[in-house]
Formats: sequence, structure tokens, C-alpha cells
Amino acid sequence: MTNRTEDRRPATVFRDICQMLIGQVGRVVRQQGQELIQLIDGSPILLRDPHLG
Repeated sequence: MTNRTEDRRPATVFRDICQMLIGQVGRVVRQQGQELIQLIDGSPILLRDPHLG
């Protein structure tokens, strides 16, 4: 038996809520959200940061 977060809170619940909320906003807001995702996706993530130990 595992105690993973996914087992207690399936991602589908959050996906469904997100899809519902996105469906309620206008096209401009959806476009801005897509631009934000592209910015985050294109940002480097340092796996070995000297400040983290």
C-alpha cells in the first residue's frame, strides 16, 4: 500500500475544475494563460543550485 498524493486526490478532479474555469473566461484570458505556460515551460530549472545545499 502506497501513501502517494495521487492516490488520495486524483488529478482528474483538478483537471475537470480547471477545464470548467477556463471555459468561463474569454479568449484574451485564455491566450494570456497560454503565453504564461510557454514562458514557464521555456524557463530553465537548476537541478543543482548551490543555495539549496
